[in-house]
Amino acid sequence: KPHSFLFIHNQSNTKGDLDSTKTIPLGQAGDGNAILLGNKHDVLVTSLPIQQEYLDYWTNTLKLTIPQIFVPKTFDTDLLQSVVNHKEDLIEFIQQKQKEGKVQKDVILSVFEADERDIELLETLKKAGLGDDLTSECNYDLLTLGNKDGFREFCHEHQVTQLPGGTFKDVEELEKFVIGQHEQRHTVVIKSPHGIGVDEHDDLMSKSCAGGGGQLRLKPPKKEEIEKVKEGSKTAKWQETVREWISKEKAVEAEQFADAPEREMVVDIYIDPTDEHHAAVVFDQLVKNENEEEGMAYYGAKYPSIAKEAEQTIMKQVEDTVAPALVKAGYRGPAGIDVLWNPLHFMELNMRTDAITYVKHLTDRLGKNLYQTQPGSTAFMSLVNLPLDLAPAQLFQQHADALSVTEEGVFALSNPNRQRWGFYDVVAVSPKGRAAAEEVMKKGLEKIWGKEKAEHFLKVVYVPGTAKE
Repeated sequence: KPHSFLFIHNQSNTKGDLDSTKTIPLGQAGDGNAILLGNKHDVLVTSLPIQQEYLDYWTNTLKLTIPQIFVPKTFDTDLLQSVVNHKEDLIEFIQQKQKEGKVQKDVILSVFEADERDIELLETLKKAGLGDDLTSECNYDLLTLGNKDGFREFCHEHQVTQLPGGTFKDVEELEKFVIGQHEQRHTVVIKSPHGIGVDEHDDLMSKSCAGGGGQLRLKPPKKEEIEKVKEGSKTAKWQETVREWISKEKAVEAEQFADAPEREMVVDIYIDPTDEHHAAVVFDQLVKNENEEEGMAYYGAKYPSIAKEAEQTIMKQVEDTVAPALVKAGYRGPAGIDVLWNPLHFMELNMRTDAITYVKHLTDRLGKNLYQTQPGSTAFMSLVNLPLDLAPAQLFQQHADALSVTEEGVFALSNPNRQRWGFYDVVAVSPKGRAAAEEVMKKGLEKIWGKEKAEHFLKVVYVPGTAKE
């Protein structure tokens, strides 16, 4: 049944630190990303008007359609709050587009990260009579799945493979688990459910306690150190941090840490809110080379995966267990799952469209429009956050050749708003396979950034289990 999506994909929350008179932060730059998903009958809400140069490039070079774009009059805390505060304007905008035949009568609300404000907005849109069938792909009553402890409980209940670990509400019980893992010479990672950040510090028990982003990583100390802790003659500093987490979050998650997994992969699942059908795909994730001193991280992905055994094993669990369990629980819309391979470990579930998902959808659209390929058969390589001191208009004028479409593929800009802050997200797409996409990426980087910087970008990131590029 024909329908339109209403995309409100804000990618950061300023927690009230921003008002409409201040500059929108770089972290908010991704809220125009849903243009990568949106077709001409969809509605994209963004905090900033997408620059005309980008839209011209989008239609003239990439041969893509543009969704109906709505920009709230003011930016209030985050994009979703801005929409809630100006919902009458949004309703009027959609109703007018429906009269013009540019938006379908049936609408699906797609919000980047679900919270209680989505319920308010959905009910408001329903009362306004927007569409014969207004549905949502947000998951208001399943938010615990997005927490580390909630996802671990889900995996345990449905026998989804994870490394040894669990949810701990008591420091003493957690210490027993840590000691047991250390005695087997395993590193342990302790995580706060919602990612409370901590400063890095040394740990008396392990002599190596990496902190930050709501995680503590405890490497196994010498055997005599473990014995002292067991005897109670030595106390570990990490306990102070964990007690603080538990006092705020009621529990922490701890698990065996995979020091050197063969690969890091991402599974994207989409469950259609209209008929409960689902689709899933696996990507090879690009990670940062920890030996690099460069502070800026250049992340991305490659598709299709070349780790066929890993892909088949992961997809079997997804199709047999994970996806059916999510459908049964009432989950709808996108879900991105980070997965380690060798050892196999389903790490966490992101209850939203992943950055890689945006690029995969863009790749399928480019493949269809430029090369007449079927969805899933077009290869790509992506990189994000590449610094460049050129405005989009200058880039399009000076490097039109690098961004042109060829038989081998196309080197394209993805995120439409990050460019305002001097950074670019790029994707190399090819109908001739992954190796060809990698070559398109290399040539595109060299033409725009120069050979030296291109080599640096490709050196910083790599696919675990392969030669570092």
